[in-house]
Amino acid sequence: MAKVKKKTTTRKRARTAKGRYKADNPATPDVNEAYETTKVTIKKAAKKPAARKKPKIDPTPQPLSVADWIFVGLFIAGVIYLLIEAN
Repeated sequence: MAKVKKKTTTRKRARTAKGRYKADNPATPDVNEAYETTKVTIKKAAKKPAARKKPKIDPTPQPLSVADWIFVGLFIAGVIYLLIEAN
């Protein structure tokens, strides 16, 4: 595997003091004044925080004792409805 050389410089458009683009001078064919070379700082990528692990849930249901039950009774139109919930 070949090593990849990281780019440490980049070219961007040169600007005048007013902020306008500079033009290339045709009298100097070996130099392009319209672009300037700038140095690039290479930053390391920040590490992502580790994902939280979910607690494992036992797939087998545990038997409930009578003390763990909650009885809720409703009386509607002469009928008693019981709702049993576990804590």
